[in-house]
Amino acid sequence: MNHPLDRNEMKTFMSANDGRFWFDVEFVYPDRSKLKQSVNFDFRLHDPQSVPENSNWIDIQYEHTDDNVLQPFITLNGGQLWRATPRTNSKIVILKFGSVIVSIDIDSNGINYSFDESTTWFRYDLFKTKPTVLYIGRVPKTDLKAVVVTSEPGSKNLKFTTLDFSHIFKFQCEPKHYLQWTFTRNGETCYRGKNISMLTRDPSIRCVDNIIEHMRADSFCPCTSDDYSCTFNYHSFDDVCILDPLSDTTEQPYDCGSGSHFDLHQMGY
Repeated sequence: MNHPLDRNEMKTFMSANDGRFWFDVEFVYPDRSKLKQSVNFDFRLHDPQSVPENSNWIDIQYEHTDDNVLQPFITLNGGQLWRATPRTNSKIVILKFGSVIVSIDIDSNGINYSFDESTTWFRYDLFKTKPTVLYIGRVPKTDLKAVVVTSEPGSKNLKFTTLDFSHIFKFQCEPKHYLQWTFTRNGETCYRGKNISMLTRDPSIRCVDNIIEHMRADSFCPCTSDDYSCTFNYHSFDDVCILDPLSDTTEQPYDCGSGSHFDLHQMGY
């Protein structure tokens, strides 16, 4: 959500619990010379397939720039901090657990890629004729390969180009190659009844990350309403789910038959 701070400035806030609570969002640009407190994401461009499975702390969103190209932003900590990546006219792709981030440059001749969670970017001139980029994505059943589909002007043929980064990552990650950090949501460390810590590859180490589950439960904690979302026809209000007055659903009174007992529960979750 973008909320006005004054007449000329907006600030972006995020919510992970259906709008019950809102928190600040930080945006970081590569040269750190550009400071913005708000962006206008085009959520229609969001593509869950761009992020590896079991990586719910990673996400990619896009903003349209004034010169009609895409400015991607990537978060690696659940949306608290978003890093701007090189601009593009196509999608950005993340390979296994953020090991490689790759996109096509706006000139469509080169690829931009990063091995350290978008801190450092490299460019490689892959094409020479500025082809039309039709698709970029991960190669199925592989960890460190992407594919680019292009077409040349005046040609009906499609060209498939494979980007293989496996030769860059030459050894398996060991326990000492991981960083441990606390996963927070809505300013709290409790997530679905557990205090969660994250184990992610040290971005300065180019090793193959084969851990399947990166979220680890350190201890148990009480569940709250933030751990549940409102079901269809309900919306959150004052930390509870209430029936949407515009829906066609009506709440039925409790009817305890013979031999049963009353069990209070919150409707809408």
